[in-house]
Amino acid sequence: MKVFEADCIATVVAATERDQEWTARKRELEKLENEGKEFPKNWTNKDGLLYYKSRLYIPNDERLQRTISKGCHDSQVARHFGQEKTVEIVTRDFYWNGLTA
Repeated sequence: MKVFEADCIATVVAATERDQEWTARKRELEKLENEGKEFPKNWTNKDGLLYYKSRLYIPNDERLQRTISKGCHDSQVARHFGQEKTVEIVTRDFYWNGLTA
């Protein structure tokens, strides 16, 4: 799993508090963990953050999702990417409902 900057993690954590679906998913996974049961395939709970297929699960927060997309879209190294390439780059490290690769 990729290591993210502290500012990014803090922003994600703040957004999780406003997303009931994200919070419910975390509770569900924690309950399974506490009962000694296996997680659903592809899900991980690490350091209080959720990962799907080793990609950070981003809460339903359009502003945060736009910020992530914009950061991947306007890479300092590669400059400006088109939509398909941006989605490909975003989905390497992040996952949110409705994001498709």
